[in-house]
Amino acid sequence: MPSAKSNHLFFGLMALAGVSAFLVPARFTDRAVPQLQMLFFPISAPVRGLAAWAHGREEQLPADDRPAYAIRLENDQLRQQNVKLRHDLVEQLTITNELTKLGDLGPLCTPVKVVGPEQGPRESLALTGSSLEGLKDGMCVVYPGGIVGTLQRSGVAGGQVRLVTNPGFRVTAYFSGPRRRPDDAGGKNASNADAVGDFQRLNNDRVLVEGAGRGQMVVRHQKMADVQSWGLQKGDWVVLDDADWSARLRGLRIGRVAAITTQRESPLFAEIRITPDADLRKLQEVMVLSKEK
Repeated sequence: MPSAKSNHLFFGLMALAGVSAFLVPARFTDRAVPQLQMLFFPISAPVRGLAAWAHGREEQLPADDRPAYAIRLENDQLRQQNVKLRHDLVEQLTITNELTKLGDLGPLCTPVKVVGPEQGPRESLALTGSSLEGLKDGMCVVYPGGIVGTLQRSGVAGGQVRLVTNPGFRVTAYFSGPRRRPDDAGGKNASNADAVGDFQRLNNDRVLVEGAGRGQMVVRHQKMADVQSWGLQKGDWVVLDDADWSARLRGLRIGRVAAITTQRESPLFAEIRITPDADLRKLQEVMVLSKEK
């Protein structure tokens, strides 16, 4: 009985298919095709996927007739190129980060690689940057920590930076540090050690900062009474304020106060030792202010 029903169903569907194909106009049957196709999607989709997988298994890459050592050599070269690209990307990101730290000065600066410190009594750095890049003697050199020095002996093969710590280097500056204002709460009773607040200029008159060698600078010939009246303390900033320097650089940090002592030969005068934020002789890259208008 079930077989007879199946035969009836089969012949009925065949008859319906024949009517649809030969008697019913195509404009009517075409509309129903998309809807009827969806009925077979649960079966057709897996079958198509299986067929595509089988077809892909049959496809093969063209034979490589090269010897094994040539393939290994190519793979090694590709790995080297990959490492080089990664290195270049990291370097570019580092340069971009350094320029960002310089704020408004970034677009005006040219990043230059440092070859290393110059040998001899002078404190200076040899640079890869040359006059072909527009670098000229006298240009100011900075880094994210502040002032580095000035460019000298620039030529086709490279240049040199005379560091602010080089003996004989002179620049005028003032001291600045975080202090509470007198009208701040607790400001009158707070000691300098406990004081916190905005950075304020501590002395009105500029002081002469001189390179002292060994990565340091010094301020001499300042009365100890004046230094005490400023409330100067270790860690306060030394800020550039020199008319001979670019106005864009005035206000940048030169270094920090490292020590305040009394001069041996003149007990009424102080000697203020200053150190940059980083060892300038170990910098790997500097920024030359080369695009100032």
